[in-house]
Amino acid sequence: MRLRRLARKRMKSVYLDELAGNEKVKGKYGQLTYSIQFDIPVAKLTVTVIEANKLHVLPEDELLDTYVTVKLASGKHGRLEQIGKVQRTDIQRRTMIPRWHFQCKFDLKMDDLKYAILIFEIFDYDSIGQDRSIGRLATHLANLDVGAYVGTPLENTEWLKAGEPKFLGLGETCIGLNYHHALERLECHVYEARCLHVMYA
Repeated sequence: MRLRRLARKRMKSVYLDELAGNEKVKGKYGQLTYSIQFDIPVAKLTVTVIEANKLHVLPEDELLDTYVTVKLASGKHGRLEQIGKVQRTDIQRRTMIPRWHFQCKFDLKMDDLKYAILIFEIFDYDSIGQDRSIGRLATHLANLDVGAYVGTPLENTEWLKAGEPKFLGLGETCIGLNYHHALERLECHVYEARCLHVMYA
């Protein structure tokens, strides 16, 4: 049997980051509480990820399985350069107020504190697909009073900003799905691609 070809109109491409209501609103993504302490004798910055609250939840989610990544970067040479390894907390499962009390240390010279930027990002763990970024926080140590965290811990609670999509791949594609009930047929239309990464052999 030959299936009748259905006429279809080309739809305008819309990506997730272009949807209405995806604005970066203060307070929309939650808060993160952390502490820092710099020890001069050993030239180390100790970072403690304490807890988060008021996290952004999708309509289909009731509880979150969250973890935090911690990066230290330096803008000393006019561009961000990562210092040390990316640290990661454990996963706090099925809670809206995750508490980690996770501690990590970074080697850092006293003179470089003014260039240092701490980058926290909270993810909702997904055992099947991609982990979802809930929110992120970039703290410039130059904006903090050095005397408040040298030799003693300084605790801060700050609002998160919109997180970056956790992306692994070579680009993005825009597709459309259309199910025809009468024909019991699902059509998939590939419209376009963007942000492609070219790999050379």
